[in-house]
Amino acid sequence: FSRVHPGRSPYRLYAISNLGSLAALLSYPLLLEPNLGVMHQGVAWSGLFVLFALACGLSGLLSIRSAPAQIDDEAPSTTSEPRGLFPRFDAPTTRLQYAFWIALPACASVLLLAITAYICQNIAPIPLLWIMPMVVYLVSFILTFDSDRWYDRRVWMPLAAISSFAAVYTWHTDRSPEIPWLVGLHLVLLLAVCMVCHGELARRRPPTDRLTTYYLCIAGGGTLGGLFTGLIAPLIFVDHNELHLGLLAAWLLAISVLITDRTSPFYDGGKGRAFVGLTAMALMLAAFVVGLVVQIRDRRYGAVEMARSFYGALMVSERLVAESEICFELTNGHIAHGGQFLEPTNRRVPMWYYHAQSGVGEVLLKLKATSPRRIGVVGLGAGTMAAYAEKGDVFRFYDVNPQVVDFAEGQFTYLKDARERGAEITTIEGDARRSLEQSEPQVFDVLVLDAFNGDAIPVHLLTLEAFDEYLRHMAPDGILAVHVTNSYLYLDAVIQAAADRFKLDAAFFKTLADVTPGAGAATWILLHRTPGYFAGHSFGEPLQRDGKSVPPVTWTDDYSNLVEILKW
Repeated sequence: FSRVHPGRSPYRLYAISNLGSLAALLSYPLLLEPNLGVMHQGVAWSGLFVLFALACGLSGLLSIRSAPAQIDDEAPSTTSEPRGLFPRFDAPTTRLQYAFWIALPACASVLLLAITAYICQNIAPIPLLWIMPMVVYLVSFILTFDSDRWYDRRVWMPLAAISSFAAVYTWHTDRSPEIPWLVGLHLVLLLAVCMVCHGELARRRPPTDRLTTYYLCIAGGGTLGGLFTGLIAPLIFVDHNELHLGLLAAWLLAISVLITDRTSPFYDGGKGRAFVGLTAMALMLAAFVVGLVVQIRDRRYGAVEMARSFYGALMVSERLVAESEICFELTNGHIAHGGQFLEPTNRRVPMWYYHAQSGVGEVLLKLKATSPRRIGVVGLGAGTMAAYAEKGDVFRFYDVNPQVVDFAEGQFTYLKDARERGAEITTIEGDARRSLEQSEPQVFDVLVLDAFNGDAIPVHLLTLEAFDEYLRHMAPDGILAVHVTNSYLYLDAVIQAAADRFKLDAAFFKTLADVTPGAGAATWILLHRTPGYFAGHSFGEPLQRDGKSVPPVTWTDDYSNLVEILKW
């Protein structure tokens, strides 16, 4: 483009390309996924990629044929920008400029991933909520590279400072705003910081002869930010502390660009009022650092153990359940994955979704007389299901997260106590469906599916092919118990479709939280091969979804769509 059109700015193309990314981001879950299966998506993508490659080749040929014999990038006649675009950074490229070209997009990338993780795990585990931070990130790229009128330091830097202090305050206080306000605050924070990072990046764009290096640095910075958040942070942190580091880096970068930009009143330390303002910024930064340190300390208050991996940040904390009842609780963000009373006399009492009056609790207690039993559990958590294990029983737990297994074996005693009672307890690390596919039929009397109460639903565990695999491992009189407690998805619609497909009897079992310590609200759906089985045993109620629900939704390995089962 810069060869064929030497008098036009190529930088607006970056805004247009990110606009295309935004369109793809929004159209996939709303248009493509609901209408195309995975196979057809793959064929369409391959065809479009071939067209893209051909278009790139054709563009290159036209560029070579149309290029002037020599381009003087410094000549006003060939490099002048249209009015309304930001001024070009004409100074020679220095090591500091290279550093900014890499550090600014890296900081924005870190905060995109960190704020997304915080919103989806610590504020509201809503499926597809991750799209909103990505939209904000892309919008900041689009605005800053479209025109200089969108980025004004006097607006975005103060907004970034105010929103960062406000966010840290909400991390401290126990009286946080409602979920929509919290999500909105963190999205404003992300927008402000990304506008600063990408706006300063756009201000420092070089002449067109250094376009390749400039864009390579931008891509490299974004990649470094992603690698740090996705690979390095889980290895060196036990919590999502890259969020704190990302905000601190944003502050340092903002001050750095102000004192190194010759057009800034704060250049080289500033003078007079500018120096006073810079000093005030330094004091605000110090206060911000203190707030971050205090928040990290408070976050660990009451934590017995914390661990971090690719699958998220886990924490075992001590919690007061009643006036005199204390328990250990395993959480990932706001999602509880089980708990256990510390009092030896109550240590075997199953807690939260698995209490004796829950759907799965009723099933296992009614089957108690048929011991020894074979029980499969997809989703280990704290190992609470082992509380129902008796002598001679066989319990096989499947979990994809090795750290969950470590916590269940180390901080909780459900598994250990069950072994001492004479039960055979086995934990299998890895994807549950793959593990089942690779094993002989297990002849389970009960197979428990408990992996669907977070923001990232493992769709492959709810497809028709998955249910076919579950039935292969069931005893002729076996029961499939599916935990569907979820505030944001009509999972019952997917279970109903599978029950209809395999002609299974389905019962709905919902319990509300009561005054009993450790007994939480839970919704279970129970499936059996025999028609009318649950009605004949006076167990649960027929699966009848309320009028707000959706019709049965069939998911397969080729087709699934979260949008159609969202609770709008």
